Amino acid sequence: METKEEQKMICPKCGNNRARNGVKNGVQQWICTYCNPRKGRIKSQVQEINHIIKRKNMGISEEQLRMKHDVKYQIRKAVESLKKGEFLAQSEFVIHAGIKAGAGYRDIMEHPNFAQYRGKAGGTIYWGHPDSIKEMKADNVLT
Repeated sequence: METKEEQKMICPKCGNNRARNGVKNGVQQWICTYCNPRKGRIKSQVQEINHIIKRKNMGISEEQLRMKHDVKYQIRKAVESLKKGEFLAQSEFVIHAGIKAGAGYRDIMEHPNFAQYRGKAGGTIYWGHPDSIKEMKADNVLT
């Protein structure tokens, strides 16, 4: 149960903490008894903060954060989107994955977990769907 201190609301119009609790048509409402007792309905502070967050689109999702800073996650998402029969040179794959220069991605790209997605031909590393890479290696097109 809330204490009287927790129930106090601050009016966004005048800043006074004389807003009082009321219910009209089954909806919680707050009325400022100082600046406008008849028209001073305000939302609770929590509702107001939620409204501001929604209005300003504050914050980002876990996926957005990972896509921005987690190179391993960026590579994993990029290899999951590769289609059979299509191949990207490594430089194109880096762009496709959205990796920024200097992100230390080379060691991650060379990790054995991603070996099934890459092959080499004519000095160029190509990335593709694992089935396509496997087929091209079997035909000795890629090594």
